[in-house]
Parts: sequence; structure tokens; C-alpha cells
Amino acid sequence: MVNVAEEAPVSADRARSGWTLALLLIAGFTYGISSVMVIPALGAIGERFGVSTGTASWALTINLLGGTVVTPLFARLADQYGRKRMLLVVMGALAVGSLVCLVAGSFAMLLAGRFLQSLGSTVFPIGFGVIGATQPARRVKLSIGLLSAMTGLGGIGLPIAGVLVDQLGLATLFVPALVLSVLVLGGLAVVLPHERQDGAVARMDWLGAGVLAVALTAVLLGIDRGPEWGWGSAPIVFLLATGVVLLPLWVLVERRVVAPLVNMRVFVLRPVLMSNLSAFFVGFGMYAAYVVIPQIVVAPVATGYGFGGSVTLGGLVLLPAMVLLPVGVQLATRLARRAGSRTVLLLSIALMIVAFAWLAVSRGSLGDLIATGVLLGFGVGAAYAVLPNVIAASVPAEDLGVATGINQITRAIGGAFGTAVSATLLAANSTANGAPSSTGYTVLFVVLAAGTALACVSALGLAGEQAERSAGV
Repeated sequence: MVNVAEEAPVSADRARSGWTLALLLIAGFTYGISSVMVIPALGAIGERFGVSTGTASWALTINLLGGTVVTPLFARLADQYGRKRMLLVVMGALAVGSLVCLVAGSFAMLLAGRFLQSLGSTVFPIGFGVIGATQPARRVKLSIGLLSAMTGLGGIGLPIAGVLVDQLGLATLFVPALVLSVLVLGGLAVVLPHERQDGAVARMDWLGAGVLAVALTAVLLGIDRGPEWGWGSAPIVFLLATGVVLLPLWVLVERRVVAPLVNMRVFVLRPVLMSNLSAFFVGFGMYAAYVVIPQIVVAPVATGYGFGGSVTLGGLVLLPAMVLLPVGVQLATRLARRAGSRTVLLLSIALMIVAFAWLAVSRGSLGDLIATGVLLGFGVGAAYAVLPNVIAASVPAEDLGVATGINQITRAIGGAFGTAVSATLLAANSTANGAPSSTGYTVLFVVLAAGTALACVSALGLAGEQAERSAGV
């Protein structure tokens, strides 16, 4: 006979964990679409605020910089002051930032809103910790993979942005993120339990956070602006040199402070280090593909390779890749239990390499672009499933937020580098009228295939079944 009094709390806990996961996934998706939806609208943003397209691209750059800089800081603050509190803060910032962008009357105001939106990136490292604390053990790895994939799934915002800008106007670009972030904010406030803070809160490593913020800003800004300002220009050389000098200095700071922002002993663990290197090269290929493939779709037919499509069509070509990301996560999670994380990661990288090799030799139809997008969807989804789970199985619970945040940062840096390399190669292989040549795209896809292949080296550094055994799977 079932004891109803005992069954009710179990059902309530199951429902709470389900709602928690759903809200976290929506939160990750909300940040994902908010970060990319300005990409198809940079020209419209320039016209609206009277700035060049190059200047308008700061609406994308500041979001990348902000998210990368604040992620480790807010991840550590969440460990100290409570995950629920910081999730509400960052989702509130995303909502406010979306509202500021919606009503922006100047380009400076738009940039301020985009920076506030970037705080939403912290939902991933904080969310991984929440998943570990609220989800049943059998669902933790799949849940972490699904949340990680929300960054890529947010690419659905590309075709949505094209439709909104073309049909309803520029301001509506920020409505989806505003509505979703408000809904998630209210849901998390109700569903997540309050956390008790036992004992004194550790001192925050503000020096380490500051040095890392300046170093990452210098590196990312240098990489992002390199194609436009010139790689040999004084500002770019200064920025990259600053990053090269400050990053080792940050390591020294972290090794000497009592409560470091990042525990270096954890950071250099083999699974963590190899996962970060793999994330860099996966990001290198993924972000470049998401930018370049729509460019081919919208390029004029007269170029010999373009399809003369609309911005909306350019985004729709990638839609299958976005939809298949969560499918790749689920398949990879199941396969990893049998074959190991290293095997799954190598397979995911192989799919990406095949996709880029395919594009290097054949991209004469929309079918080629869609098919390679499908391969990328499965490949990137599988990589997203593996990388954060390897880290989660390898670090203490108190370091999970920052460790996964660093993994997210390395992916973003790889993505910035990939898009910068893409822009440089296409500019170097252009026609007389300044448009990229077909040869330029061929060279680019060969480089993307080779760069992504470097992730195999770091993937081979993973210790086979170690992650699965550590996680008790």
C-alpha cells in the first residue's frame, strides 16, 4: 500500500527539480539569442544611430567582452553568496539590459544595454552548480550537457532577428530576450530554494579578478578588432602584448592570494586543462561557421558562389544545426556512458572536420550548406555534452562554477579568434570590388578544418574512462 504522506514530498521534489531545469534551460537560451540577434541587424543599427557598420559591430563586441570578463567573477560570487541570489541578479541584469536596448535613443545607450545583457552569460557556470544540487544523479550529466548546448541553440535568434527587423523594426529585436528573462526571473524566484550561508564568507579576490578582466579584455579586443584595425597596427600590438604580459601575472597573483579567484591546482588538472584546450578549438570552428555560412547564402549570385538570399534565409539554413544540438547532447551523453568522454569528443570533432572539408570542396547548393550544418549540429552538441561534464567530474564542488566558467571563456576566445581569422582570410582573398572570392572561402574552410582538428590533440589527453568512473556512471 502506498503511503500518500511519503509520496507527496517525493512528487513535489520531482516537480521542483523539473521546473528548475526547465527555467535554467530557458535562461541559457535567452542569453544565447540575446547575444547573437544583433548580428544580422548591424547594418540597420548603423543606419538607426548614424554610425558605420564597423562601429555598429561594437554592439556585438561589447557583449562578448562583458560576458567573458564577468563570468569568473560572478561564478565565484555565486559560490560565496548563494546561487539563487546571483542567478536573480544576472537574469535581472539581462532583463534591464534588454529594456535599455529596446528604448535606446543613442548608440552609447545601446552599448550600455548590451553590456548589461552580457551578465546573463553567468547563468551557465552558476546553473551547472544548481543542476548538481537539484537534479537526480541519473540526470545530472544530461542536464549539464543540455544547458551547455543552449548557447548554440540560441543561434535560432539569427533567422528570428531577420524577420523582426524586416517586418517590425529594429527595436523589436530585443523584445524576445526581455519577455523571456522576465518570465525566468519570476520563475526562479519562486522555484529555487533559499540557500543557507554557513559560517563566514571568504574574502573575494578582487586583485585577481581585476587583473584577469584587464587581460581578457586586451586579448579579446585585440583579436576582435585585428581584421579591421590591422594586425600590425600599434593599438592591436599593444592590446595583444598587454594580454600576453598580464595573463602570466594573473597566474602569479592567484598562486599567492589566500582565497584565489581560480584555484590553480584545479586549473592545471589534466582533465580540466585538456577540456579547456578542446573548448578553444571547438569554439574556433563553431563560431566561424555560424558567421560565414549565412554570408554565403546572402552573397549575390554574380559572385559565383552566393545564392542572393535574404538575411532571414541565411539564418534559416542554420536552423537544422541549431535544432539538432540538443539531440547531439542526448546521444553523446548516452554514448559517453559506454565508450567514454574521450571517444565521444573525438567523434564530435570528426563530424566538424568532415563538415568543413565538405564545404571546402562542395558548397554549390543550399543542400550542401544544410547538410554540413546538420553535421555541425550533432558535432557541436556532442562536444557541449562532454566538456562541462568532464570538468564537473574532476573538480571539487566549491570550484565548479569558476572551472566551468573558465571553460566557457576559452570557448568564447576560440570563437573570437575563429571569426577574426575568417575575416582576415576573406579580406586577403577578395575580388577587385572588395567581395570575398570563392578561393577565399575554400582556403577558409580548409583552415577551419585544420584548426578544429587540433582539438583532437587535446581530446587524446583525456584519460579515457576517468570522468565516467569519477562520476560513478
